[in-house]
Amino acid sequence: MMHRYVALALIFTMLPASAVAQQAPATAIETSSVLLHGAFASSSPWRSQGMRNVEYCGGVVVGREGSLLQIATARHCATYDPQGLSAKPAGEQTDAKPDYVMFRDGDKGLIERVVIDADDDLALLYVKAGHDHPPAVLAKLPVLGQPLWVYGTPGRWRWILAGGIAALAAKDTVGLDVMSRSSGDNPSRSTARDFAMDCPLCQPGYSGAAVWNAAGGVVGILSGALGGFSLVVPSMRLRAFMGGETGTKPPENSIIDNGAADWVEP
Repeated sequence: MMHRYVALALIFTMLPASAVAQQAPATAIETSSVLLHGAFASSSPWRSQGMRNVEYCGGVVVGREGSLLQIATARHCATYDPQGLSAKPAGEQTDAKPDYVMFRDGDKGLIERVVIDADDDLALLYVKAGHDHPPAVLAKLPVLGQPLWVYGTPGRWRWILAGGIAALAAKDTVGLDVMSRSSGDNPSRSTARDFAMDCPLCQPGYSGAAVWNAAGGVVGILSGALGGFSLVVPSMRLRAFMGGETGTKPPENSIIDNGAADWVEP
């Protein structure tokens, strides 16, 4: 494990001083980031090691449709895999459901509609919020070694900003289809379209959160992990999904349940 951190330090040393000194775009991150309350929450109030009890997923405002905000997140944050659930060693099945999102300023938004991507680990939530929130700007793919940030709430912790670098470009991915989540926690499928990010602090709870560049643009959505690296669905796939250029489907295993939410075709 130590060689990863040594390599990371060497890469940062080789980067131009201006790149290393760049700070995370705090304003854009805080105004557009959301938390999916209750995603994968354990029904038991007691937490035990090895249980699937990640309580939150991340998301980001990416657009509007009428009075509803469009929030992008990971598909596996809005659905579950029965095989993944059966891997949980003990405790009750998850019963808490992400029926609403929380914004960084404390605003609460109810999820009214959901659409998932048929191929990528992406989902769009249509949310009715208490007031307007600015959408994030979708940016192009990062270059190798570019500093990146993820803002989320791992476990039950407060909002935490995790930093890393672009470690592998989408075009460099070997193979056409790999399992994206090495933790065994709700496996989902990743493709060669994803890119990798070296983010030592990224962990369960950051899934679905936006990956940001130093200019305040979203370069992708955090999907999972493979071989110690974080996998990111790039923004170009999210843009295609939002534009109706990719296949969608309403899953049979929805865990969105607030009495109003519904799975729909775009």
